Amino acid sequence: MPLFYIFLAILVCLGLSIFLYRQNNRLSVTRLEYSSVELPEAFDGFRIACLADLHNKRFSADQQPVLEILHREAPDLIAFCGDLIDGHTGSNMQSALTLMAGCLQIAPVYYVSGNNEAKNSHVASLFTQLEQLGVHLLRNSSAFLYRNTESICLLGLDDMAFQQKSKSPHRTAVFQQHLQALSASASGFKILLSHRPELIELYNRANVQLVLSGHAHGGQFRLPLIGGLFAPGQGVFPKYTAGLHHFSNFSLAITRGLGNSSFPFRLFNPPEILILTLHNKKEES
Repeated sequence: MPLFYIFLAILVCLGLSIFLYRQNNRLSVTRLEYSSVELPEAFDGFRIACLADLHNKRFSADQQPVLEILHREAPDLIAFCGDLIDGHTGSNMQSALTLMAGCLQIAPVYYVSGNNEAKNSHVASLFTQLEQLGVHLLRNSSAFLYRNTESICLLGLDDMAFQQKSKSPHRTAVFQQHLQALSASASGFKILLSHRPELIELYNRANVQLVLSGHAHGGQFRLPLIGGLFAPGQGVFPKYTAGLHHFSNFSLAITRGLGNSSFPFRLFNPPEILILTLHNKKEES
């Protein structure tokens, strides 16, 4: 009889291991639609693949599971919204760089930093290597995209964690100043890439139409009717962890991200590639 219980325990452990592996490695694709009367007609149907929070995770040696999905989805642009590496990655960033190199074979890639880049002492090397690959770094800067005679503007801000010596309230104030100045320097339809989704009030006052973000990891554990259980910057039972949210002055798209950081497991919350299709919504006559 003891052998039976030993065998049963082994089966349970094996089943749990397989379950957790699939929960954290089987990629999901979420397709969302965004409409705005302000979007130029030339960008109707424009598709953005929104990625975040890789944390230097390796899905395979060449990151093919991610790249195969992106090839199939054929986005017009790939936006990476921070935490490409982990704060504890050190100088070994090959998984992150391999993914970015593969993404560049599919569509132009625009990138903003996250809080984990700020923690990594080798981040300057990461930025240099990304630029050498051809990734567009949005470091408190903007870039215009053109179709026919129309354009939209991409804005990107370094995560506020790069203000290493500042306390939290001051970090937020400085971030807001940078955001307001960057938005004021651009015109037309503006998409902001910013790692943290919880800065709703700042984004609502920034005169941008759409914000793309990550950071919340989908709430790490997701439960039916409840959603995510915890997110940095939002605490327990966070409100903004995934999906598309609409506010008075802007909309916010959040990807659940690809990897994990200090807490190594997801539950009912598989790694996600978010595909956002933009539509020109005709004004009602």
